[in-house]
Amino acid sequence: MGRPSRFSAKVRERAVRMVFEHRDEYESQWAAICSLAQKIGCSHETLRNWLLCRPRHNTHLVRNTFRLASRRNWDAMARGLRPVYTAPTEQAAKEPG
Repeated sequence: MGRPSRFSAKVRERAVRMVFEHRDEYESQWAAICSLAQKIGCSHETLRNWLLCRPRHNTHLVRNTFRLASRRNWDAMARGLRPVYTAPTEQAAKEPG
């Protein structure tokens, strides 16, 4: 068992959400991670790992449905699903438009 985190689950979830919310204010997602990590007092690598470990909202199930559609429709399907893939929380993924 690893060492317990000094950050609560609520803080981790909020930090991940803030990276997605403020991503457009920075040159890259990495720049957003570095800036926000410094503000909350964790390392940039820690925040990056939180981003990698966030729940994916069963996207693997959605991704597998591409096999059932014609190849010419894949690009349109991918554009429509992008907001779901990039949503910081499950609730945000469920919100329309």
